[in-house]
Amino acid sequence: MFHQRWLRLLLIVLAVAILPLSVALAQDEAGTLPATSPPPYDVETEPNDTIATADYLNLVFGPLEATIAPARDKDYFYFDGYPGLEAHITLAPATGSPLRPVLVIYSDDGQELTRKTCGVGAVCQMTFPTPDGAFYYLRVTDSKNKGGSAYGYALSVVVGDPNEPNDTIATATPLTMWTEIWGVIAPAGDVDYYSFFAEAGDEFEVETPYMNFWLYGPNGEDLGYLPAPSQPYFKVKETGVHYLKAFFEAGEGPYPFEVRPVERPLLVSFATAGTLGGVAFEPADILLYSPLTEAWQLFFDASDIGLANNVVSFDWAGSLLLTLGTKQTLPGLGVVKPQDILRFVTDSYPSEDTVGVLAFEYKGANIGLTMANETIDALGGTSYAFDLSVSTKGSAVVPGVTGTGNLKAQKDDVVVFAPNLDGQGNHQWYTAINGATLGLKGANLVGLDQRFYLPQGWYMAFDRAVTLGGVTYDPNDVILCWESGDLSCESFETAFDSTLFGGYPIDAIDVMAYEYGVARPPQRSG
Repeated sequence: MFHQRWLRLLLIVLAVAILPLSVALAQDEAGTLPATSPPPYDVETEPNDTIATADYLNLVFGPLEATIAPARDKDYFYFDGYPGLEAHITLAPATGSPLRPVLVIYSDDGQELTRKTCGVGAVCQMTFPTPDGAFYYLRVTDSKNKGGSAYGYALSVVVGDPNEPNDTIATATPLTMWTEIWGVIAPAGDVDYYSFFAEAGDEFEVETPYMNFWLYGPNGEDLGYLPAPSQPYFKVKETGVHYLKAFFEAGEGPYPFEVRPVERPLLVSFATAGTLGGVAFEPADILLYSPLTEAWQLFFDASDIGLANNVVSFDWAGSLLLTLGTKQTLPGLGVVKPQDILRFVTDSYPSEDTVGVLAFEYKGANIGLTMANETIDALGGTSYAFDLSVSTKGSAVVPGVTGTGNLKAQKDDVVVFAPNLDGQGNHQWYTAINGATLGLKGANLVGLDQRFYLPQGWYMAFDRAVTLGGVTYDPNDVILCWESGDLSCESFETAFDSTLFGGYPIDAIDVMAYEYGVARPPQRSG
C-alpha cells in the first residue's frame, strides 16, 4: 500500500541519525530556499548524458559535484519524489565558473515537466512539487552549449514540506483518514503536528515504517506515546479534535504514515449450545463476531479435533491457547485437566473446518495449579510475549515473585503467570488486578483479555451483574476496565453489550486487534 522506496528511505533516516548532516532542508518558517548550496560531498559518474545513465541524487550524501565538459555536455540525474512534498533544487556554480545553467525536470517516462535558465555565476534554484511520488529526472546543461573543466558546479536536491509551519498544536495540519501522508522532519529535532476529529470510543491504527508519534487530546492533554515501528493502535475517550505529533528519536528526513479507523472483532465461547446469526455452535466451539458487518461465523470447531468438553478460557494470538472445563483424555496427550493449558496451532486461520495440532503448553501441576478450585476459567494474553493473564474458578495459591512467598488469588482477581521471570527457569506469578478493590462482592470473572494498545486496560465478563464505577453491568456484558496502575481500574465502559449474545452465558472471550474496510484477517489478540 505504501511507497516502495520505504526501505531506502529508512536507510537514509538511519544514516542521517549517525552522520553529520550534509544536506539541510531547504525551508524555514517562511518556506524560503537556502542562499547557497552545502559543501560538495560526492562527485558525478560519467557517462551520465542520458536518462538511462542518470546519476542518483542522494538526500543524505549530496550535494553532488559535477562539471559540464566537454562543450554540449549534458548531465542527467534522478531523485526521489514524495507524494504531497516538494523537491528543492539548488545548483551552485564553482568559484569563477562561466556556467550559465539550464535546469530541466522530466517525469519518469521522459516527458519534460518544467525548466529554468539562470545567469553566469548565479545560484540557480527551483521548487518542484512531486505529487505522485515517482522518480524524477533532472538535466543540467549550459545555455550557450559551452563547457570545459572550468564549468563546475555543486548540485543538491532536498525535500521540503508544504505543510510547514506545523510545529505546534495551533498550526496542526488536518489529516485525512485512509490517506498516505508524507511529511518532513528537518532540521533534527523538528516536530510535525496533525489534527483529526474523533468520537468518544473511536479506535485507530497508525501504519508507519519508522515514525514515532505522541497523542494529545482536545485540550492538548498528553494521552501517550505511540512508538515506531509497532503499527500502534489507540482509542480516544472524548469527542473532539485530537492531535498526533510526529517526531524522530534521532535524525531527519521525509516520512510516510497513514491513519485508519478500526473495529475490534470478538471471539467468544459459550457455556451451552445454541445459534447466533444463523451459526450453530456447541459449548467448546469459538465464534467470531464482526462489529463491521454485524455477522457471526464459526471460528473454531472443537469437534473437529476431538474436544468434547467446554472450552472455558482461551487466548488467540496467531495460535490458540485454551483450557477445558472438565478432565478429558485426548489421543496423543492423555489426560488433560482443567488446570492444564493447551496450544492449538494451525497453518491457516481456524474456520468451520478446523485442522491443526493440539499440544500441552503448560501442565497445571508444573506451574502451581493443582487443586480443584485452581482450575482456570479465564485466560488472556499480556503485553509480554510469554506471560499469561489468568483468573481461577476459586481461590488459588501459586508461587509469587522471588522473595515474596506464595501468592494468594481469588476468583475475581487477575494474576499473571510469568515463566522464567527470574532468569533461572522458575515460574512465578504476580497480581495485575485485585478484584477486592473493584468491589465485585463474589462475582466470578469468566471472560478476560488484556488490551495492551493505548490506552491499556482489561476486557472482562462476569457471571452475574456487577457495579463498577457507579454503573451496573449485566451478566454477559463485556466490560472494558481502563488501568489505573494500582492493581485497579480508573474507569469502565461497555465494550460489547450482553444483548449481543442472545442470553447464552459466556465461557470465554478474546477481543481481537482490528478489522477495517474490506475483509482483512485479524492478526493478533489484545
